[in-house]
Amino acid sequence: MILQSLVRVAERQAASSAHGNERGFDTKKVEWIIDIDLAGVVHGVTWTGQRSPGAKKDDFLTLSIPKRCGRTSGVAADLLVDKAGYLFGLETPKKKDRRNEQVIAALEALAPLADLPEVAAQMAAMRQIVADLPAFSLIWSRGRSTVKVPCLSGEVEVPKDWVDGHLFAFRIVGGLFIIAVPKVRAWISAQAAAAGVVDADSANQDLCLVTGLWSTPKTLIDAVSLPGPAGDGGPIKLISFNAEAFCHLTRSGNENAPISVDAADRLFDGLQYLCRPKSTNLKRLNGKTTVLFWMDGAIQSDALDDLLGPCLEADPATVRRVEAIYAAPQDGRPAPAIDSTPFCSLVLTREKGRVSVRSALLSTVGDVAQHVLRWFRDLDLGYQDGPPYRALWMLAKAIVARDDEPAHDLMSRFYLCAITGAPLPVEGMAAILRRLRAHDKDADSPSRIALIKATLIRSYHKEIPVSLDPDYPDTAYHLGRLFALLEQIQDKAINANAGIADRYLGAAMGTPALVFPRLLKLHHHHLSKIGGGLEVTWARQIDGIVAKLPPRLPTTQKLADQGTFMVGYHHQRAQRFVKTTDTDLTNPKDQQ
Repeated sequence: MILQSLVRVAERQAASSAHGNERGFDTKKVEWIIDIDLAGVVHGVTWTGQRSPGAKKDDFLTLSIPKRCGRTSGVAADLLVDKAGYLFGLETPKKKDRRNEQVIAALEALAPLADLPEVAAQMAAMRQIVADLPAFSLIWSRGRSTVKVPCLSGEVEVPKDWVDGHLFAFRIVGGLFIIAVPKVRAWISAQAAAAGVVDADSANQDLCLVTGLWSTPKTLIDAVSLPGPAGDGGPIKLISFNAEAFCHLTRSGNENAPISVDAADRLFDGLQYLCRPKSTNLKRLNGKTTVLFWMDGAIQSDALDDLLGPCLEADPATVRRVEAIYAAPQDGRPAPAIDSTPFCSLVLTREKGRVSVRSALLSTVGDVAQHVLRWFRDLDLGYQDGPPYRALWMLAKAIVARDDEPAHDLMSRFYLCAITGAPLPVEGMAAILRRLRAHDKDADSPSRIALIKATLIRSYHKEIPVSLDPDYPDTAYHLGRLFALLEQIQDKAINANAGIADRYLGAAMGTPALVFPRLLKLHHHHLSKIGGGLEVTWARQIDGIVAKLPPRLPTTQKLADQGTFMVGYHHQRAQRFVKTTDTDLTNPKDQQ
């Protein structure tokens, strides 16, 4: 289903584009334009880069060009738009001593269209540039950093950008780009359509995974321009069957997942559209992992951006707007029309030169909306001031030490839990508790407590209160509250270099029966130092909490109880910052 949905994305985009249902084209950035006339005379070259105010990189002209052939170790030229190595005969690091072969391949690729005057002019201009490249380069290199590169006529000094893989397109002076000539585009589209036609007499046929029809499978899947870390954001191929462990006993390579030529091209077009620059269908989870999401219908994707944006970026205003929309049925208003719209999502990771699919999800927008809202309710700590919502990256960083980076798959696991309602990984809470037992200074980090709370709700099916609840029926919760109150009393009584949290938090969380008797004896000394009304108030509060504990404290606590302990500890500490009087520091029910 996810593959068919990608095909439909490509079909809808093609139907709404200016070029209609043309086949065999792709949208790419073109860095250089060479202006020529119909006689093949070169009039000049133009750099298309423009930098917006505040931008770090140039924006280049985007054109619909013929799909690139996909380079291998051999020589294979692209049609009409290509790099300087093929168009001008420059030597590149990966194609040493093959300059003549590259130029011949580029001219042979244009041969079927040589009857068209525009294409004939480009072929003549290419021959002219190759024959006198030093003279042309001398003019075109002015004001730019250059580098010496071997060419067919010896060695030439060319702009450094030419060696970096930039694309060149030819344009008729005062007219169209040659790739925009209607007859040229019609021929390319017809060739692409013919490549997908099934030959009934061919023995090389298989059942296409997308269409379910017998067809000739595509042997080489196109590369996808998926965002990645700095220096690693270029086109990348989908993961391939490059080891025997991935293959069927009687199949090899892409035979294990046969996809027809037509369907493969549509899949590529759909992925490229979702990965387009400034796409609202794409979010970066971390340096290597990207999530793609779309509605399987002709509806604007801004609604999806409103839905998933707060989950990934924690924008409170957007969360409230989405909540108002999807809580409409509770207010007696009709549900939004997009509730039943199919929702699709892919989590992709760049790994070792390939794209691996970490997860694929098919759902509805309404279901995803409810799961996202529940996600925020599970993480809510009841703050009146400050950001109440936690972005995924904040939760992932909460698990590791301050200077460490979280595992690459952690963000994708959190993302799936947010949009599917799945339980959170228990090992995340276990890692946080380990750090707390190791005297981590960020013990009361809101992101850590929010993640512990959500894990207890989702994975242990516990009903955890949003804020302080003196009547919550859980021993571990009240032990956490008691420890926070004892810590507050010590802070008020003495200026200790190392408080009880530094010394005993881990032990109190795991083995309360060994720690709390000593702490309760110690607190009498601290209260006597405080004196006055606070001594009486805090003594009543401690008595109220102790009254909720069993006669014999637990010798050890399981993982879930340790998490509940930390939630109670956080709730009681947060009560310090609530504006109250000295005689009303917490709920009166504790003052027994």
